[in-house]
Amino acid sequence: MSRRYVGLVLVFSSHLFQFVPAAFGQIVIPPRPPAGVYIDAEGVLRSRQLESTPSKRRAPKESENKNEKTVGLRETLDRAKRAQASGKPVLEQSRIIGGLLRVERITVDVDKKEIYLTGPVEDLDLSDPSRPVGKSSGRPALRLDDFVVALRKVGPGQKPRPLGCSIDLPADVNARLTRAAEPLIATQNYQPDIIVRTMQDAIGNQKVRFFGLEADTPFALVCLTADVGLKRLALGLDVSPIKKIKSHLSMAKEREAVYNRWWFVANYKPIGVSEDGNTYQLSGPRLRVLASDSPTERSDASPAAQKFADMLNEHMEPLCEQLPSFADLQNVTDLAVVAALITADELHRKIDWDLKAEIADYVVPTVPPVMEVEPMVNFVQRSRAIQVSTGGVQLNVEGVVHERHKGIVDEPTKEEPKDTKRKSQERKKSDRVKGSKESKRLEGD
Repeated sequence: MSRRYVGLVLVFSSHLFQFVPAAFGQIVIPPRPPAGVYIDAEGVLRSRQLESTPSKRRAPKESENKNEKTVGLRETLDRAKRAQASGKPVLEQSRIIGGLLRVERITVDVDKKEIYLTGPVEDLDLSDPSRPVGKSSGRPALRLDDFVVALRKVGPGQKPRPLGCSIDLPADVNARLTRAAEPLIATQNYQPDIIVRTMQDAIGNQKVRFFGLEADTPFALVCLTADVGLKRLALGLDVSPIKKIKSHLSMAKEREAVYNRWWFVANYKPIGVSEDGNTYQLSGPRLRVLASDSPTERSDASPAAQKFADMLNEHMEPLCEQLPSFADLQNVTDLAVVAALITADELHRKIDWDLKAEIADYVVPTVPPVMEVEPMVNFVQRSRAIQVSTGGVQLNVEGVVHERHKGIVDEPTKEEPKDTKRKSQERKKSDRVKGSKESKRLEGD
């Protein structure tokens, strides 16, 4: 299964043509693709060149963060189902979860027979009815459709499973690239545009596979677009809106990137649980990028690959504020955690809610299934290296719901002090080891 996550770096010189396997990772989304990608008439996901300047979106002010709302899941689902049963067009207001922008608290009210979600809200921009976003922050709102998909995959009656996608290279990619590079090497034609176009033509569109998800669900599209965004940042095809995040390709030394890859995983602090077991608190950045090498005995990624992952993780929150596709991934991860938590603690049984039957006739709108992605290629003149991106998404929320601590802090917590250099190094080392173990597990699937 390693071919799902392996990329290639082509190193050109007047006397050398060498393949150097490189890193590309993973991560686990919207009814319509966000800015930067689009689906053509043949169902191929293609990329648009984004603006080179950072987004004008801003993070909500502290006063705006205090605008919280509590929304009943049972009431929201019932209202949406009634709208569907009426035969009339279902307004987008019925497909969002009360305008919440993320989940911070889950509360079970046994007397009212309801499960409530609490989180930040702001006025929504509904100009794109398929993708409501906050007017101030530009952050996507939580969608009921994504929650229903999560319930059908990791909710009551379902076994834990990873959710995500894989972007594959053709089996004969080495032979294709070798044949395509021969005339370029012979003529020493190292013009970036020609090299990139030649390699794209040689590779052809890359196949997309989904696991744990149907390809025509909005959830699946969220996973794929976020992963494409990650690859474009790594390759330097898109300029990071956070100036401190450099592309992997700009930092990699010649022949350094050997079997490195990156992928998103769920990243929460231990879930807070009240003494009566009816209130849960979610906190943390939601996402983290891991880096690892290919199936070798080493646990470390290449220095540049690890540095790229570290920079993303250090700035994950502001990065998600600027990139809607990453924020969408945070949202579906939140909803998957909620679905898994309901299942693990049988919260639906506390309120006599047959949740599996309740969602059986709910209709999730479909999106064009994306089965191919145009090859993402970039060229670095200084090292004459081309990088070709492939990878996937691996969301496994089972571990999140089992990591708990007693006690809920209702008041806003003070910002934690920055880690010392020693603790920071220990955390990065843990990530590398974890990434290596996860890589080997995936390769054995």
